[in-house]
Order: sequence, then C-alpha cells, then structure tokens
Amino acid sequence: MTSDAQDRGNDVTRNLAAFWLLGLINNSAYVVMIAGANQISAGSIGLVYLAAILPALGVKLSAPYWFHHVGYTPRMWAIAGLMAAAYWTVALSATRPCQLLGVAFGAAQAGLGEATCLAMAAL
Repeated sequence: MTSDAQDRGNDVTRNLAAFWLLGLINNSAYVVMIAGANQISAGSIGLVYLAAILPALGVKLSAPYWFHHVGYTPRMWAIAGLMAAAYWTVALSATRPCQLLGVAFGAAQAGLGEATCLAMAAL
C-alpha cells in the first residue's frame, strides 16, 4: 500500500469518527431537554415540546437564504455557544419562561448543528 493510499485511509477514518462524534454531541441537548420535559415544566409539557421543535424548524427553513453568507467556523462557534446557553439557562433559571428559552436555545443549536454538519459531510 502506498503512502497516499494510507493517508486517504486515515483521513476517511478520522472524518468518519469526527462526524459520528459531532452528530452524537449535536443531538444530546435536544434529547436531554425532551427527556426532562416533565421536570422543566410539569404543567405544560406541550410547551416544552413546542419550544424544542419550532426554533430548529425555523433554522432549517431559513438556512438556504443565509448559509452562504456565514462560514463554517462562525456557525460552529454559534452551535457551541447555543448549546452552552441552553444548558446554563435551563439549569440556572427558576421561572418557566426562562427555562423554555433555554429549551429553545437547545433546539436552535440542534437545527443549526444538523444543517451545518450535513452540509460539511457533502464536501
């Protein structure tokens, strides 16, 4: 096996592992928010589900209009910031609206992360 073929094999393995890990991490905030819906808002679980779906849908529907204006690096930083904001907002707030805002941050992060990583996988 030549050096070029080995390098390509290593690149494929590295990319496969990286995209698998990014996909797993990307969906973690969404899964945690849905799993904890009863504790986030015991009386209004439907609101948690709504807050967990609408922002992601909005990002995915609007992405074709602005993705070409924003590079991958700023999007990945936004994804990381939204995930951190989601966890911190839900964990540290005592009121239902603030917790729902945290769930919405997580949903926006999941939608942006999914669309960005899928676009990167096509390159």
